[in-house]
Amino acid sequence: PPGDYALFEGFMRYLATRYNGQVAAYELWNEPNLQREWNGSPLSAADLVELMRRGATGVRSADPAALIIAAAPATTGINDGLNAIDDRVYFGAMLAAGAAGVVDGFGVHPYGWANPPDSRAGDATQVSSSHNNHPSFFFADTMNDYHDMLVATGAAGKQLWATEFGWGTFEGIVNDEGVPVSPPAGSEFMADNSEWEQAVYTLRAFEMAHDWAWAGPMFLWNLNFTKALGPEFQEVGYSMLRFDESRRPVYRALERRGEGP
Repeated sequence: PPGDYALFEGFMRYLATRYNGQVAAYELWNEPNLQREWNGSPLSAADLVELMRRGATGVRSADPAALIIAAAPATTGINDGLNAIDDRVYFGAMLAAGAAGVVDGFGVHPYGWANPPDSRAGDATQVSSSHNNHPSFFFADTMNDYHDMLVATGAAGKQLWATEFGWGTFEGIVNDEGVPVSPPAGSEFMADNSEWEQAVYTLRAFEMAHDWAWAGPMFLWNLNFTKALGPEFQEVGYSMLRFDESRRPVYRALERRGEGP
C-alpha cells in the first residue's frame, strides 16, 4: 500500500470519475492478510480498514451509486503474523476495526482446493489427499464462518461477495510437446480433481449460495489464464478454457445453466 493513504483516496476518486456509471462496485485491495499483497508494511487489519475508508471516500465523492466491497482475505491456513495472518483472525480484526461501517459488502475467497463444496473440515468422510485439515480449505466452512462473524458483530445485513472462488484441476494440462504435466509444487491437490468434478463442484457452489440470502454476487476464477501462463503455473488449473482454447466441462456446464432449463 502507499505510505500516504491520501494517494489511494485520490487514485480511487480518479478511477471512479473515469468510469462513473459504468462500474457497479469496487473491491478495495486484495488478500491483505498476505505479506506479498501488503509489501512494505506489517500486516494490519486496522491499517487496511483505514486504507479502505480513504478509498471509499474517493469513490463515493465521484460516484455515490457505486458499491464498496471490502478486500477479501486469502484462505491460507497460515497464521505466523509475518507471511500471513489466518483469514478468520484477520476478518475478525477487520470487523473490530470498524470495517462494516465503511463498506457495503465483504469480499471473500472461498476456494475449495480438492474438497467438494458441501464438505466441511470436521467431516471424516472427505478424502482429498491434502489441504483437508483446516476450515480455510472448505467452501462451506469459509462462507458460513464469515457470515457467523458478521452476525456476531451486528453486521448481518452486509452480504458476502465471493470475488474469487473455484476448483483447480490439471487434467488435460499438457506441455508444448503435448505431454501431460503434474501440478506444480504446492498445488498437488489439483491432481485429486477431474475436469468433471471441477464442473460439478462449481455448479453446486452456485446452488448453495443461491439459497443463502446473505451471499452476494460470485466471481469464478478464472476464464483463460492459459492464454498468458504456461503449465508450470498453478493458475492454469483453474481456467475454464484449455491451452488450445477448447472449453472445459465447467465452461459448458455454466453455459447450459445460463440458458435455463
